[in-house]
Amino acid sequence: MICEKEINLFSFLKEIKKWNKTINLISSHDLNFLFSRHYLDSRALFDKIPPHSRIIDIGSGNGFPAIPLAIFRPDIEVISVEAQQKKAVFLSNCQQMLSLNNYQVINTRIEDLSAVYRNSFSFITARAFSDINNIILLTNIYAQKICNYIIFNSLHNIDISTVQTRFKLVINIVQEYVYYLPDNIKRTLTHFSAEKKSV
Repeated sequence: MICEKEINLFSFLKEIKKWNKTINLISSHDLNFLFSRHYLDSRALFDKIPPHSRIIDIGSGNGFPAIPLAIFRPDIEVISVEAQQKKAVFLSNCQQMLSLNNYQVINTRIEDLSAVYRNSFSFITARAFSDINNIILLTNIYAQKICNYIIFNSLHNIDISTVQTRFKLVINIVQEYVYYLPDNIKRTLTHFSAEKKSV
């Protein structure tokens, strides 16, 4: 029997196809892989986040991973920050359509996010947004003293010591999770914690 969460997921995927006719949410080629690639990518986050966490997803765009995360993890709060107005309207429409009380959309650039959100997030996620230096640069002010970052990339080519010095952080790699999507497509999900040093 299909549960309510699964119904909401397929309603969300259907909505992407509908809105993609008028705004560019996803490439026409990728429309054929909404479940097998984009959803399964998002699903990799589900068991990485503790209950009652407050998450900010930057550059949410087409709703991955924020909306599947909000659907399947009603015990956490998810906030999407999206700079493009049309995409933010799409995300807000999905929030209302699916009655996701644990999900909020903010239409702004991350660097212009209100000061009320400073030091308030325990998790920060980013999928196809930017490099790690830029992600930390733009979000560090909104992170709690100890914050967890989950990015869809590897840190193998990153000089961690330089990042720590630049942003006055202590970074610890919690897990680098390698997994494969259908068609043997390799993905890497990196979870690391960043603790702000006392000034």
